[in-house]
Amino acid sequence: MTQREDHLKLLILDLLSPARSVAPDALINLDEAEQAALLKDIRDHRLGPMLRYMHQNHHADVTLPETLKHYLEQSYRKSVFRSLHIQQALHHLNILIGQAGVPYVALKGAFLAYHAYPNPALRPMRDIDMLVPYEQAIEVFQQLLAAGYQRTHTVRGDVASYFALSHQLPPLMSPHGNVSIELHHRISNPQTDDAPFTIDDNFWARSIDLLIGGRLIRVESPTDLLRHLIHHAVYHHQFNVGPLFITDVAYLIANHPIDWDTFWQLAETDCMLPGALLSLHLVKAYWPNIKITWPTGAHPVPSAEILLTAKLALLGDHDRRVEVMFRGTVATLPLKEKAKIFRARFLPTRQALGATYPVDPNSWAAYRYYSHYYLRLWTKQIPRFFSISKKSHGHELKQMAQLRGWLKSAK
Repeated sequence: MTQREDHLKLLILDLLSPARSVAPDALINLDEAEQAALLKDIRDHRLGPMLRYMHQNHHADVTLPETLKHYLEQSYRKSVFRSLHIQQALHHLNILIGQAGVPYVALKGAFLAYHAYPNPALRPMRDIDMLVPYEQAIEVFQQLLAAGYQRTHTVRGDVASYFALSHQLPPLMSPHGNVSIELHHRISNPQTDDAPFTIDDNFWARSIDLLIGGRLIRVESPTDLLRHLIHHAVYHHQFNVGPLFITDVAYLIANHPIDWDTFWQLAETDCMLPGALLSLHLVKAYWPNIKITWPTGAHPVPSAEILLTAKLALLGDHDRRVEVMFRGTVATLPLKEKAKIFRARFLPTRQALGATYPVDPNSWAAYRYYSHYYLRLWTKQIPRFFSISKKSHGHELKQMAQLRGWLKSAK
């Protein structure tokens, strides 16, 4: 990654900030390749509606290239209609899960889009994430299937196997086929995340009801939503989640009360304190007027260098982020842990096959899918893994190592 590419990423972050100044000719002075790269990042990270809003309200003196101006208008219109589909799907889920007598919490986007941002369309949602109790998750999944929800073609595995190995169940499509639903039975994935996320009786007791389209929808408390956003960004994706992470946190803190004592206590309990500190210093750099109550006593303060690393990581390679994340994570592990990961990849258990393919892992038929698995491994996954080299993604891999090193040393 060149200095010019870094400059483009920082330019996007400045355009999304109400406090940063941007030169009026900053965008029209970009050459054709730079404008294309800028537009790709905007598309990949669903930034069109928010950039349009920020341009109208904070950066109106910045001249937009015609291609970008057209895209911002188009993406906003699409997001308006998308928010209506999401709202309809939330209502339907609320009715179905409520009729089953199962408690639920709509995670992240539902709260943010309809009650934190100025306009739901400014926070596009790819899907709806719903948390249900671990003991009732499969029951709810089956009830949604009976109500007309459909399994996707991309995730066909055995439900029980998928449930056992993941923090969620296989994704479902709504009856109209326009909204993806992910049922979670926990928030953190113990196999991949660097920190846990405590869900106990207090988490459920803190959850609140908010009106969305005239119906009460159960969502995380503002305090739990803040720690969820940080956990997802830092410990699940190493900051490669896009710049809406900054606006998510900023609008949440600006518009809803945070129980800071509870937040910092839980952050320490879940070993998330360094990630929370780094995230909030990052948000404060672009939204300096938000009010944050910092923890008492001595705590690490991220340097300007590590803040810059986190900023650039927000706009990492979206197309290859899974491979970059895997390679970067493996590189920092001790030899014993590396061997464990590669053994799981090259010698998967029958349960792992069951989570991937439509077969009962306890049947002899599961063995037939080893050939499918190895064909996919050698023709798709391994080539993609080795396409992530120091030459092509060295900058991102270095960023990951720096961030992981700081988060570990700051504990």
